[in-house]
Amino acid sequence: MRISKYLAAAGACSRREAESLIERGRIKLNGSVVTTPVTFISENDEVSLDNRTIRPIESRKIWAFYKPASCITSRTDPEGRETIYDILPPSFQNIKYVGRLDYASEGLLLMTNDGALVRHLELPKYQIPRTYKVRVYGVVPEEMIQRLALGLNFEGVQYQSTHAEIGKKEGRNVWIKMILKEGKNREIRNMMTFFDLKVNRLIRDSFGPVTLGDLKPGEVKSVDIDMLDTYLKEK
Repeated sequence: MRISKYLAAAGACSRREAESLIERGRIKLNGSVVTTPVTFISENDEVSLDNRTIRPIESRKIWAFYKPASCITSRTDPEGRETIYDILPPSFQNIKYVGRLDYASEGLLLMTNDGALVRHLELPKYQIPRTYKVRVYGVVPEEMIQRLALGLNFEGVQYQSTHAEIGKKEGRNVWIKMILKEGKNREIRNMMTFFDLKVNRLIRDSFGPVTLGDLKPGEVKSVDIDMLDTYLKEK
């Protein structure tokens, strides 16, 4: 196996980042500085980054976690607010999350021990759909669905074409189903602000082929990694 592939599979960096790290002399193989990315390793070799041994992931795993509202998708928060790692079981302290949900948002957050998978799922070029259920307050403009489908620009940021469907009404509130393939910061909230609508609940219901199902806030369940790999190969 090439050393760059090994580092990516171990979650240390991407393959491209590995090449940069090698150029800067930060990667060692059995104590010697690696000078070329065209370096192959065997089962008993020891690879290190900045003198820290990089160990392979023994078993690739992925989980679905229902992130509750009012917690941070981060390991720590300078403001002292609750984070997802305060809610997840202690065994998840070294598990990575895929993408983010902001403090007020809730729903599906993927967790995995595979750093390469995190980067694959987050890259916009793969166009992996995320489905959201959004409750907004206000009058939904008739042209909103068409405008979202065409893409729109808000405060200098261009948002891709977004599929949206109007759902049930609850007084002055309306539920909207939205499917995104990009994931810019506060994307849905900004698009709704464009139409003078206030988001008062936002739930991510699916990420690619993985859905919330019957998960409750704070719950976590294992996902079939082979199913996800098959899905990604077909993308």
